[in-house]
Amino acid sequence: MLYLGILVSLTAILWLAWHDPKRRRTSGLNEINPTVPRYIGWIVFLSPGFLLAAAGQTAPFVIWFAAVVTLGWLLVAISPMIHLNVTRQLVALILNISRKF
Repeated sequence: MLYLGILVSLTAILWLAWHDPKRRRTSGLNEINPTVPRYIGWIVFLSPGFLLAAAGQTAPFVIWFAAVVTLGWLLVAISPMIHLNVTRQLVALILNISRKF
């Protein structure tokens, strides 16, 4: 459950970062209007932490929190153009691996 929570939160923070208008504007990308409101992204981002805390899972909550903070910091440390290129390469890699199976 911990790894799934980290994956869900990381996916949500990537979505939030990709749709952030200021981040896109400062890097010269066109603004896009998300089809889902931003508060839904925040709810998805924070829900694994709330679930771990409500279940009394103290150690997994601390690990989730540390992983999300660290990965979020790494995300904002790289430029959106690098993020876009890496995402495209990862998607291509995943598609190539899935075709082999």
